[in-house]
Amino acid sequence: MYLADAFVNAHASMNKTNWLFACMLLTTINATAQNNVVLKPYNAWDMHLLYSDSAGHTAAKTILYEDTTGYRGSGSWIKRKIFDEHLLTVEKNGFNLYADFIPDFQVGASARATKTPWMNTRAVRVQGNIGRKIYFETEDFENQGRFPGYVDSYINKNRVVPYSQTYRKNSATSPFDYNNAGARLMYIPNKLIRFDLGYGRNFIGDGYRSMLLSDWAFNYPYLKVTGTYKSLQYSVMWSQYVSGFQSSYYYSGYPRKWGQTFFLDWNFSKRGSIGLFESVIWPDQDNNNRKDLSWTMASPIIFVHGSKSPSGTANSTLTGLNAKYRVASKTFAYGQFAVTNFMRNSNWSERFAAQIGIRSNEPLGLKGLNLIAEFNTAKPLTYAAGSRATNYAHFNQPLAHPLGAAFSEGLLIANYQYKRWYVRGQLMLARYDLDSAANVNAGQDIFKPTTEITTSKAATIATSLTWWDIRAGWIINPQTNLRIEAGFTFRNENSNAFSFAGRVFMFGLRGSFRSLMYDF
Repeated sequence: MYLADAFVNAHASMNKTNWLFACMLLTTINATAQNNVVLKPYNAWDMHLLYSDSAGHTAAKTILYEDTTGYRGSGSWIKRKIFDEHLLTVEKNGFNLYADFIPDFQVGASARATKTPWMNTRAVRVQGNIGRKIYFETEDFENQGRFPGYVDSYINKNRVVPYSQTYRKNSATSPFDYNNAGARLMYIPNKLIRFDLGYGRNFIGDGYRSMLLSDWAFNYPYLKVTGTYKSLQYSVMWSQYVSGFQSSYYYSGYPRKWGQTFFLDWNFSKRGSIGLFESVIWPDQDNNNRKDLSWTMASPIIFVHGSKSPSGTANSTLTGLNAKYRVASKTFAYGQFAVTNFMRNSNWSERFAAQIGIRSNEPLGLKGLNLIAEFNTAKPLTYAAGSRATNYAHFNQPLAHPLGAAFSEGLLIANYQYKRWYVRGQLMLARYDLDSAANVNAGQDIFKPTTEITTSKAATIATSLTWWDIRAGWIINPQTNLRIEAGFTFRNENSNAFSFAGRVFMFGLRGSFRSLMYDF
């Protein structure tokens, strides 16, 4: 049994009723300690706080911070638990534990009137820390629902729910039923080194997207070691990915592949930083389903690894740069550049991706406002490989950009929050080349092998996409991000061969700090 299978099965067998019952019993425990250190990770809702006037090491996420607010609600027990506090709070002698039941209920309307989108999610989340040395978290989301038309099409094509894993449907008309579980354990013995063991996602970059390693794909098991010395920070991560869904393997788990990810970040001044990135994807098995692991996969040194497995299968590499620079107060320009199989073959210079953007926290002194403007592009065949055993993907989802390759994209994002009220708007414009048939490979679909390439433009479908989303709401409980939210999504995908239009309105009681934007 593989690592990912063991973790998912363990969480799937968790009795959620017992979890909730235990939490309700323990809510009477609330022992507070003076000067208590509380560790928390930055999330999609407070990530802008990283980008103040000091450059720092901000690219390799997850990043922890010390929460010194020590906020406590007032009033009755019920009022405090609903509006201000965790369901369970234990704070004693440097040990902190917080547990919550998290609902996420949505219902909406769309142009596809026969399939009203809705979502019913129940989750349990536990997190905490022991002093400044240990941070831990685990969460389990159980979901049932229907998606808007374009998301439904994506799921049926790729056999996976975005940001998640495979699903169960009792019939063609029944809703999707799927689980999403994760965990993380971080050990920080001193200021020089940090160990991060988990089943989750990672992100490298300073923008909304990442052309190096994003959090678009589903969770995966990993071990990451990070060292920091003065202006330098170096991290190496070993991870295991799912390479395919062949049913013949199901009894022993889906086929796997392995990843080595290296990142060296240098703060060259108080204004900016630049980082060197490399990711190596190794096959787990040869063509006869026998283990095919190279000992060089254990190397913790960037660029020091082999190029082939013991059976002679070439691995796949992604090499790149990440940079940011403070151009004004709380305003940073940033960018990335990535090349597939750098210096490996004759067409490596044609298989690259790039990003350029700017982000501003409280522009013109407007407190609560955050802006991002970003442009991303990837040439055909970037992130692709000779087979799924070494392409840059996991669980039928890209490890970098959700559009795959052969695209250009522009993004504008604005967030504004006043006390507990918030509004968020996003505009996405994209162009990409789709395949005109299943036997055509224009380089956009990174799951098709690079050995089958179509060079004729006549065999591709030039497509444009306009996607925008606006949502607003009121935060009921800041500790769990429980909120009332309403939103509207507009999507138009057009080409000479087809035209798809989508209009979706959603309203609900939402929870958690997850960023689930179906912006593709």
